[in-house]
Amino acid sequence: MATAAHDDLTRIALAHALLEYGQYHETVALDDSERCAQLGRLGREVASEMGIEVSSAAVPTDDGAVHVCLLVVNRMPEPEPAA
Repeated sequence: MATAAHDDLTRIALAHALLEYGQYHETVALDDSERCAQLGRLGREVASEMGIEVSSAAVPTDDGAVHVCLLVVNRMPEPEPAA
């Protein structure tokens, strides 16, 4: 079960990876659907706060895990500076 502190750390990792690299990847256990859902939810929340849009995917791997990926698909334009 996720805790508030765990959510906070995940949000920090998501924000850093999306801002710095434009993507976030994590491999989770196949039976951990709660973590997959958490990553999707937090990823969309963090992206919205940053003014970007993300696409997400969860793909089973050959070794019985799930690879979760969030990818920046659209950066919102920054407002024009006031003259």
